Amino acid sequence: MPNESGPDLKELQNGQAPGDELNPRNGAHSGQPKTWARIDRIRLLIWAGIGFGIPFALIFGLHLAAGRKDSVFSVQTELPIKILMVFFVSLATWIVSRMEKRSLDEYGIPLRQAFGRRFWEGTVWGFGMLSAILLVLRASGHFQIDSVALTGGAVFRWALAWGATFLACH
Repeated sequence: MPNESGPDLKELQNGQAPGDELNPRNGAHSGQPKTWARIDRIRLLIWAGIGFGIPFALIFGLHLAAGRKDSVFSVQTELPIKILMVFFVSLATWIVSRMEKRSLDEYGIPLRQAFGRRFWEGTVWGFGMLSAILLVLRASGHFQIDSVALTGGAVFRWALAWGATFLACH
């Protein structure tokens, strides 16, 4: 509690604004939303650097080392990239969670709910959005399927391969 002469030393050490009480249900400050401190911005930059900067540099370096000029979009090229991205985003999130002394569960879907209701809801929304994009592209004349080059079991194998690739994006 602040006294007549100003804020309490404990409030200043905890980063609380004078007279700002903690909400007992979620530990958040009541009243005005907390502004981002410099350390929050630094942690965000660390997360982005590890999660996106390092994999981008690796993928770009490997692309240059392979001497490839074409950009073929296939399961063989996309799945390794997605796996690399998932690894580095997970690593970045784990590192920042350790810095903030928080559980990984606080950054998204808890592991015990990984394939729960929210996952399937997101899957339906993602499928719906991709379908809507294809519908708009088809209506505008920018997307067209002339024929299907796969038959029999190959259709299901490639559907599973692309399904795994898209799942790696989530």
